[in-house]
Amino acid sequence: MPGKTLTLDQVAALIKSKDIGVFAGADLSGIDLRVLDLTHANLSSADLRGVDLSGTAMVMTNLTGATLAEADLTGASLIDATMWLADLTGAKLATANLTGAYLVGAKLVGADLRGATLLDAYLWKADLRGANLEGASLSGAQLSGAVLEDVVGLMR
Repeated sequence: MPGKTLTLDQVAALIKSKDIGVFAGADLSGIDLRVLDLTHANLSSADLRGVDLSGTAMVMTNLTGATLAEADLTGASLIDATMWLADLTGAKLATANLTGAYLVGAKLVGADLRGATLLDAYLWKADLRGANLEGASLSGAQLSGAVLEDVVGLMR
């Protein structure tokens, strides 16, 4: 449903039908998706600006090229999620679990990653300018080529 704006009821019906691949390119901006399990969903190139995804299960979800600017992902489970080139500018990712997530080339400018788990995450060439990483777990994270200017809480 590229470019189509969906309502929460439509999203819930699609998930219930297990047709979660149809979210690629969809406009889900401004919808409260906290109650949904988006595990294995294909949200590549989706517009999720300002969406409330706090506490949402998004394990192995494809968010390649998705726009999640200003989205609330506080406490979300993004284990092994693919987020290549995703725009997470100003996103709230405090206490989110991003273990093994692929954030290659992702834009995390000003993102709140306080207390987030980024164990073995791939942040190659990610833009983390001004991000807050206080208390974040980065053991095994790959930061090669990442932009780390003005990052708060990163031990160098």
